[in-house]
Amino acid sequence: MNQKLSDRERARFSACKKQISDGLQTCFDTGAALTEIRDSKLYREEFNTFSDFCQHTYQIGKESGFFEKGIEE
Repeated sequence: MNQKLSDRERARFSACKKQISDGLQTCFDTGAALTEIRDSKLYREEFNTFSDFCQHTYQIGKESGFFEKGIEE
């Protein structure tokens, strides 16, 4: 059943949806950058592995979820 939102709730709903959209784009951009670094081995001057780069640079470990989504080496 549909229930009407107040003007304030409608405004918050709109703001939340925008924040989600913006965050998703940032997430996609971050994933693309990490994939490029991994695939091109752009980390190799400073790190032996992509995992080492992620851990030391951004404190992203296997538990972060990035590695479960196919970003790992």
